[in-house]
Amino acid sequence: MRHLLLECPLARQTWHEILAWLRVPIAAPDHVDSLTVWWNRAKRATPKPMRKGLASIALLTPWMIWKMRNDCVFDGAQPLVQELVTKIKDEARLWAGQEPVHLASGSSRLPTGMYTEPCNSEFRLPGGL
Repeated sequence: MRHLLLECPLARQTWHEILAWLRVPIAAPDHVDSLTVWWNRAKRATPKPMRKGLASIALLTPWMIWKMRNDCVFDGAQPLVQELVTKIKDEARLWAGQEPVHLASGSSRLPTGMYTEPCNSEFRLPGGL
């Protein structure tokens, strides 16, 4: 997992490009960090008004790397840094409430009535954790 999210060349380049895009004055996670160690260091080094964006990117980037990995493994997709960076930027804009230009037609919206019911099931980790 560590290799996939932090150490592989695709992940390292993706982190670098996303942090540069945000103009966050911190280094990308490197091979000696865990994501948690990097996050704690990055949060302290980031100006307070930028921390919310950094928090979003710290969650979104690993998630999108994982999704690209699944696309490659299960659907035969090619791991392309620029495609991944574009998807992360688009998703970050959606999270921030600013739709990307190519989704402005409304296609990014869920159909009416979908996902409106709360989940009533209880989720528990094995061992009662």
